[in-house]
Amino acid sequence: MECKELLQEVKSEWKLFQESLGVTAKFWMMYIQMVLILRRYIHAERCGNWHGHLIEVRRMLPYLVTAGHSKYASCVPIYLKDMEELPDRYPGLYAAFLKGNFTVHHTSGFHNGVWTDMAIEQSYNKEGKTTLFKGIIQSARTRDKYMYIKTVPYMSSVSHCAKSMANMLSKCERKKRDDSQSSKNVLEEIELRNMNPFTMDDMESLVNIVTGTTLPEQTVLQARELGEAAIEMAKEKNSAAIEIPKIMTFKQLEEKGKKSKLQASA
Repeated sequence: MECKELLQEVKSEWKLFQESLGVTAKFWMMYIQMVLILRRYIHAERCGNWHGHLIEVRRMLPYLVTAGHSKYASCVPIYLKDMEELPDRYPGLYAAFLKGNFTVHHTSGFHNGVWTDMAIEQSYNKEGKTTLFKGIIQSARTRDKYMYIKTVPYMSSVSHCAKSMANMLSKCERKKRDDSQSSKNVLEEIELRNMNPFTMDDMESLVNIVTGTTLPEQTVLQARELGEAAIEMAKEKNSAAIEIPKIMTFKQLEEKGKKSKLQASA
């Protein structure tokens, strides 16, 4: 009971903290939430957590819609619907996915799963020196015209054996990269410009902490809500196309400024 009360107290304190934030800080909190979704998604892929994969894909969809990624906006809802029906339509495949077999493992071990599209890029595409399936219609008739595709698995196998004989294969199961310097550079930049989003005096303006530019509109703060509303509207209309919400971003403001300068100088 004490743990439950403590957790509730932490939730209450966190809610008060969020309510006390300024506009720029809220913008960065939204960014942090997006990063956390991506981290959980990567973790689910690495671990072969099927339910975790679907949960995070569903969570990132509203942001993808608002960001204007039309291909994801049109494909992901269909993908999620098909995956929801998977247990009834293809129980064997669903059972395999639950065991983590929706990802690819180059080596044995835990937390080293690789996305299927990434595995194709790192194997068939790389060994065959081709973009392979990119731009090719996936119908049986069309595939028959591209006999080259059928030879790629053999080319990949020969290439792998040749690299093994030449000792060109990496024996390290996992590659590590030190990002400490990159993190240090970001912190130094924030301190140099004295624009920490969580300690700014201006609580009402949405400010770019690098350029100091103020965004006149704050619709970007409702990115998730606007994306969810667009998805629901498409469902109500029974439409496969999701209308992308219109929001103003710092990038759009910058491009607008450049355009105005060009027009003024012309």
